Amino acid sequence: MKSKGSLLKLRENMSILALGPHADDIELGCGATLLTLKKLYDAKIHYVVFSDHHIEEEAQVNRKKEIEESSGMLPSDTFDCLSFTDTQFPNHWRQIQDCIAGFRREYRPDLVFAPRLNDNHQDHVVVAEAARREFRNGEMIWHYEIKQIGQDQFDANIFIDVSSPSGCKDKEYLQFLEKMQASDTFAHRKIYILRRCFKSQLGKPSLDVELLLGIMKYRGMQYSSEIAYAEAFKGGVMISP
Repeated sequence: MKSKGSLLKLRENMSILALGPHADDIELGCGATLLTLKKLYDAKIHYVVFSDHHIEEEAQVNRKKEIEESSGMLPSDTFDCLSFTDTQFPNHWRQIQDCIAGFRREYRPDLVFAPRLNDNHQDHVVVAEAARREFRNGEMIWHYEIKQIGQDQFDANIFIDVSSPSGCKDKEYLQFLEKMQASDTFAHRKIYILRRCFKSQLGKPSLDVELLLGIMKYRGMQYSSEIAYAEAFKGGVMISP
């Protein structure tokens, strides 16, 4: 676990609240980190997605089923999938704020994952700002990045090494690694989960294997030449005693 100028307050059985505006946002932004924290700290992961559909998709695409399958593979300890209308979050910011307040009371998280505050998607910004308003009592908030067309620079100050072996022995996953001619890492496990679960999105650039691996490889190199893959976050400076 790496961060510039700070120590991270991570502990056994820590409670993590992962907030995703849409299907696959959590996996894209912090999937490998959640896998890492689950294995290293036996973290309790509370997985929340605010929209179970995409406004442009045909009705037969069951995004909620994709979301539920992916959350189970992380694995999450609780799963909440809401039905706010895609692209319309600004019109429902108060209800979203109230939902996040309820999750804070129910799950009492030590660490919160939320989108970046300066994201160029309006739904992502609503969730990010609601999280920042709600969690002001010492909880850590790590804002994750999702690469999109036209997205500006992301000034990360927390880097999580996701290049260790995940230890997964699932037959399909091992076949995936063999096809990639790659070794097992949390980074590769994240990519497998995304492509295994979100089949309706396979044609989009965001799920391209080379792009996903390249982003994590760049973030690893950005912090240290000794780190093969990393995920990056923007967070407040947290000092451990």
